[in-house]
Amino acid sequence: MSSLFTYFLTFRRAKAYISSIMNRTTSLNIALLFGSKSPEHNISIITAFEALNALKKTSHKVVPIYITQSGKFLVSKKFDNINVFKNKKKVRGKEVHFRPSSPFLFSKYGRKINKIDVALLATHGTFGEDGTLQGLLEMSGIAYTGSKVRASANSMDKITMKKLFKEAGLNCVECGVWSVKCEVEGEKNNSSTTPNSIKFPLIIKPSNLGSSIGISIAKNEEELKTALEVAYAFDDRVLVERALTNFSEYNCAVLGTRDWGLGDGESDVENRDCESGFDGQIVGDGALAVPNESGSGNDSGTARAPSPTSTTAKNQTNSTDPVPHLIVSEIEKPISWNEFLTFDDKYNSKNAGSKREFPAKISEEETQQIKDMAKKAFAALDCSGIARVDFLKSKDGEIFVNEINTIPGSFSNYLFPNMTYQDILEKLFEIAIEEKKKKDEKIFIVDIGKYELKSGKGSKNK
Repeated sequence: MSSLFTYFLTFRRAKAYISSIMNRTTSLNIALLFGSKSPEHNISIITAFEALNALKKTSHKVVPIYITQSGKFLVSKKFDNINVFKNKKKVRGKEVHFRPSSPFLFSKYGRKINKIDVALLATHGTFGEDGTLQGLLEMSGIAYTGSKVRASANSMDKITMKKLFKEAGLNCVECGVWSVKCEVEGEKNNSSTTPNSIKFPLIIKPSNLGSSIGISIAKNEEELKTALEVAYAFDDRVLVERALTNFSEYNCAVLGTRDWGLGDGESDVENRDCESGFDGQIVGDGALAVPNESGSGNDSGTARAPSPTSTTAKNQTNSTDPVPHLIVSEIEKPISWNEFLTFDDKYNSKNAGSKREFPAKISEEETQQIKDMAKKAFAALDCSGIARVDFLKSKDGEIFVNEINTIPGSFSNYLFPNMTYQDILEKLFEIAIEEKKKKDEKIFIVDIGKYELKSGKGSKNK
């Protein structure tokens, strides 16, 4: 009897051990894409090499694919050394490409090089974070990390992003939108071209860029002229917001997907606020004014009543977790001597990496509010993988969601003190593969055998 029990116990232990081995992420062929035609090209290289160094401690095979500033895809054995990219004009490699409906990486002349299990996207900004690269990989049928095409495009475009935030009931600073290039000289540049619900100072942002590139503060009409000229050099659509004074910035990252961890048939749709409307109004020369929904905390503008359909109130904290299955990071407070964090503050300053307070010294109530808002912003844009949500707190304590970054620098690993870099990357691979699996189960082809084409028109056979 004793020997039978010992045999049974040994069998259970062996079964558990085998199960644990099977549940580990298998060795993957990973395409690490970085660079691209973006003002954030150099930051992308840094993010890629941090990830590459972390992946060297795993069993995965990594193929670094450098996207040049002209858009060519290159591979080389030398691309495991970051010093190769100090002089980009001298970077040399073999040209490669992806093809529709094929999970392989191909040489310039069509030879299959590697089958790719998942693509790790370390591309920041345009042609990498905006849905374009994601669309290419969708066509190839390759799983990839981060948000999908629609979520990437919507999150990259500040105008669309703000609209979706507002529709989800999130508190945003009042803003205006120029959808066409306005004249910045002569009589046409007057107060009528500025959304009349917003007063100086203003912050002017190109709609489709990140890392504070092209962003300026304008305290008067003359500075607004210059700021618009700078912004229009990067994009034809410009977001103009009321610039807060004496404010603080906070960052919080979210890891997961909207349905990550839910069982079959479950959905978090009941947790998503779809009732609040986008209560903007057309003002001036093609501008769309988006009022501050709370109607308070306006340093210089006119107070507005809340939208009747809004669920957002000043510093409202939800009693229930908006998206309970998402992993949310600790909160950091970036510190800068400037009026807002510039590109140099973030990346070029000698102390860029140390200019922060972590974790942020804020109240438990504010901590919970920011974490809940971060999850809600992530869900509102339908993001996947990892994203960093940036917040502003006015001098009177009102908290606003500012923007979301779907491929944050260093994948925001530094905001998760209880997770290693490898842990975060493994989660990203797991999510990417699971997302592709779910999409592959969808119906894309409909039987049109009952229809025939006649003279370029479809007519149903009866």
